[in-house]
Amino acid sequence: MAYNNRNDMNSKSPLKPSIRKGDGEMEYKIYVDGQEVTTGLKIRKRLWDREDIKLLTIAEEDRKNPDARLEMMRKADITFLCLPDAA
Repeated sequence: MAYNNRNDMNSKSPLKPSIRKGDGEMEYKIYVDGQEVTTGLKIRKRLWDREDIKLLTIAEEDRKNPDARLEMMRKADITFLCLPDAA
């Protein structure tokens, strides 16, 4: 589905955002698993300034902990998997 602007995305999105901002608008929680690798960094950079998105960040010491990663995935509305080639 293509969106022309943020209003289109918010009104036609099949997902229900899980966070209500103070002004009544909703925002999506997004987790980038592999946020330190090239693709993950590019995704985070593109989404960083979006007002309708909250980027979830895992602690540096937990980024290789499968339980901590799974918990972040559960909290997120959308998760991007940016895994190394060996995975």
